[in-house]
Amino acid sequence: MPKRWVQFALGLSLFVVVVVAASAFMDEPLRAYVEQRMNRSLKGYAVRIGVLDFHPIGFSVDLEDVEVVRTDEPRSSDGHDSTLDREAPLEGVAFRACRE
Repeated sequence: MPKRWVQFALGLSLFVVVVVAASAFMDEPLRAYVEQRMNRSLKGYAVRIGVLDFHPIGFSVDLEDVEVVRTDEPRSSDGHDSTLDREAPLEGVAFRACRE
């Protein structure tokens, strides 16, 4: 019976190592894909995602350095960029963009 437990533990450990290693190499292609889909679905705006960090255990992502810039009217009448420069909940935007 102990031999089966050892095999199970080794198999589970190998699976965890493969998932963690795969998630490390998945971040950049996933960032490019999400950014492309968001830019395609948001008319009049351009999105740039600096860093996307995928977490396989919780099946979630962290977005860092996200810029949303208005492309149809990049400068407002007061001369300021219309760039979103603050922390904002973009999960709804990202979810809709990836779903389409």
